[in-house]
Order: sequence, then C-alpha cells, then structure tokens
Amino acid sequence: MPAALKEHIELVNERIEQACQRAGRSSSEVKLVAVTKMTTVEMAKEALRYGLHSLGENRVQDFIA
Repeated sequence: MPAALKEHIELVNERIEQACQRAGRSSSEVKLVAVTKMTTVEMAKEALRYGLHSLGENRVQDFIA
C-alpha cells in the first residue's frame, strides 16, 4: 500500500500543478491537506514521510502517543 499512497500523492500534486498552470497561478499558493479520518495512524505517518505535512485529523491523541 505505501507505494500506491506515494503514487496517489504524486498524481494529486501533478493535477494541482496542471490546474494552477491553466489558471495562471503558482502552485505555491495551493496547500494540499490530507484528511486522515478513515485511515490508520501508520498510513498517516507514511503520508508524512512522502511529503504531506498538512493533515486534517480529529484523533490527535493517536499521534501524540
């Protein structure tokens, strides 16, 4: 699954870049926020390793431990 996650992150980043080019904006103006509500703590940590640094999380206690 981690390889698939990395591929999905890369695909989303590519789509953001393309949309920004079409809109005449810089992709630095866009922030990708991953919502981890329906995933495991391990998968969220893997997302962090692949460069997603903004996570929407309502189970903060899981990440503190």
